[in-house]
Amino acid sequence: MREAGITHSLSFFPNLDALQKALDIAQKTGVKLVVSCPELKSDAEKTVRLVMNHPAVAGYHLMDEPAIGLFKGLGEWAKRIQTVDSKHFCYVNLFPNFADSAQLGTKSYLKYVREYTDQVPVAFLSFDYYPVMKDRLSKTWYENLEQIAAESHKTGKPFWAFALTTNYDEGHVTPQSLASMRLQVYSDLAYGAQGIQYFTYWTPF
Repeated sequence: MREAGITHSLSFFPNLDALQKALDIAQKTGVKLVVSCPELKSDAEKTVRLVMNHPAVAGYHLMDEPAIGLFKGLGEWAKRIQTVDSKHFCYVNLFPNFADSAQLGTKSYLKYVREYTDQVPVAFLSFDYYPVMKDRLSKTWYENLEQIAAESHKTGKPFWAFALTTNYDEGHVTPQSLASMRLQVYSDLAYGAQGIQYFTYWTPF
């Protein structure tokens, strides 16, 4: 991963012991980890104290694609972590704009994003949109970049965006050329993304 230019990794570990072993390995290779294990939720303060000074810690993963009703709890969780460790970020990744109202918990995607920035004290925004389909690009991808970029500008918080590197269902396709990768990454950067995330370094199938 390091040789490929990847600086951070998000993996899910079954317990704190496995995470601590992974942090030691990550330190040797020069890749930082976004911390994720069950103990981070069940005993946040204790877990953070145990790992916060490890040089391979990049931040703390809270949740992927939460509905709006979960924002209050995520905000409280983030604050608990930040009272112990204010140096490392808390990470939550948002739905894309084609998620339905049942997923978002609201009919308005803009309300979804704005409520998130109001309720969850994170240092940056993150959302996932995988636009590379078998025969086209998704229609609302650039609109989603515009929406997130506008909220980023409004709140003064940078945003991270994704590039699809491998398929995860029948509708998507693993990019067949560097051009398709560059289209995603350069579009993210053109809209102001300060972090590029890849789904994924490995194939899920």
